[in-house]
Amino acid sequence: MHGVSGAELASSVAKGGGIGFLGSGFAKDKVSLHREYNRALEMGGNHGHERIGIGLVGFTGDWLVEMAIALSPPAIWITFGDYNEPIRKIKEAGIPIMVMVQSVEEAVTAAELGASAVVAQGSESGGHGAAPISTLCFVPEVVDALKAKGFDEVAILAAGGIADGRQVAAVFALGAAGAVMGTRFAATKESMYSDEKKQRYLAAKAADTHRTRLYDDLGAVPWPAGIDGRVIGNTFSKSHGTVAPAEEEKQKALKEKLAKGQQEGDLDVAPVWSGAGVGQIHSIDSAEEVVKSVWDAACARMLEISGKNVPFRMLHPGGGLRL
Repeated sequence: MHGVSGAELASSVAKGGGIGFLGSGFAKDKVSLHREYNRALEMGGNHGHERIGIGLVGFTGDWLVEMAIALSPPAIWITFGDYNEPIRKIKEAGIPIMVMVQSVEEAVTAAELGASAVVAQGSESGGHGAAPISTLCFVPEVVDALKAKGFDEVAILAAGGIADGRQVAAVFALGAAGAVMGTRFAATKESMYSDEKKQRYLAAKAADTHRTRLYDDLGAVPWPAGIDGRVIGNTFSKSHGTVAPAEEEKQKALKEKLAKGQQEGDLDVAPVWSGAGVGQIHSIDSAEEVVKSVWDAACARMLEISGKNVPFRMLHPGGGLRL
């Protein structure tokens, strides 16, 4: 959530009852990270020290890991790249670690390394990911694998395409202990994204999104092989394929066009990272309100399907719907 989740967003999520993470994976220096985290704690009030964590990626500098540890947040989130050594350092510091994974093997490894929570990221996720299968199929595989290995104390969270209470209720049914939302919070009042970009979320449906390596191939950040990103399709992404062209001249021209588009905020060129759950976003609310409303809707849906509020409906063996 780099460039999306600053102090305002992380603190608002915490006030709503969730765990808000400061998107620090590509922070430029120690001073800015320290200042932003302290701002988040101050804005979070009584909830700041309990519910505002720091998010990292595994292939950025060691100084970021060391700085995150020095700030002693209630949790550190890490994903992508070789994060074995960062996890060791974080665990030694006694800070709970949340590791986002894209395969069952990664989930088991993260648990073995000492992760407090494993985030199972399905292919519907927005922004960067690598999972080849859907959240619906991936989460129960991770649940079963960790249970078989005896990691009952490791919390399993679901991520990928989750944007409303019904989907949160669904992942509980899959065995997850909680849900992670990214795109839904990108479209909130506290998000660092521009109003124009937030309007793109309101206008989009799942079918408008697609996965691509194009932006990473042309960008400056050295994303590891096998990782791509889901975006809301625009003129640029639809016109130039899912990977950068091999020809050097064509690639140079596209890099220049992308850099110019990003600098100017041209959303027909620059990426709008988005999960497939974008079709469930209908308004730009505060993140605090989103956490509360999503949780209320999830609880209401679970009560519904348990039969406590409405009759349970089943298909009669002889045909027809029986109430």
